[in-house]
Amino acid sequence: MYKLSRLPNAKVAIVDVRKYDHTKKEFMLNQPHLGLDKPYRTVLVQGWSFRNPQLVEKHRKEIIAYMMPKQYYMDSAKRWRDSVMDQKHQTVLVGIHMRLGDFKDFEGGRYYYEVKVYEKLVSHIRSILPNASFVVFSNESVDISIPGLYIQRSGGNAMEDLVRMSMCHYIAGPPSTFSICAAFVGHALLYHMHYATSMPALEEFQEVVSF
Repeated sequence: MYKLSRLPNAKVAIVDVRKYDHTKKEFMLNQPHLGLDKPYRTVLVQGWSFRNPQLVEKHRKEIIAYMMPKQYYMDSAKRWRDSVMDQKHQTVLVGIHMRLGDFKDFEGGRYYYEVKVYEKLVSHIRSILPNASFVVFSNESVDISIPGLYIQRSGGNAMEDLVRMSMCHYIAGPPSTFSICAAFVGHALLYHMHYATSMPALEEFQEVVSF
């Protein structure tokens, strides 16, 4: 929380976003129940859902430019992508995000899927994208094994994996802001598995234009 001692003469309002009407598409500070009918000079907003998807979409180009990593990471990721694509002469690169580790406890482990779930996911995607190469991105040292299919593990650090994932054509995995960010920056098509049994149709992969 911002130290209020830095604002000794300010009229401050603290808004808890949990009271916000989440049926609306935008976060507007003029909602009556927020009690901001006084001329506050400073408004501090706290909460997980503070966002404005319409403005994110409107200013997407500028946001992506701001989020771009150093050129070193971009050049390294491009070389990595070209190497992966050349190995099998494939035209489509699919990133599989195996979010393990902390997901065992997050939301009661509802998005923590066993390796066999991801193997089934890869086999399914292969059936709808037969010319695809697959790369696994994970915060754990794990591999997917499917007979007759070579699957590479990225194995980079967090920044390297984020940039590499953004260069995939398709991304699939459990709900995660990591894959959302990668898809948003790289214009990749994203599918989030909300259940272990979720198997996407090709049209369910969507571009992330906002969040």
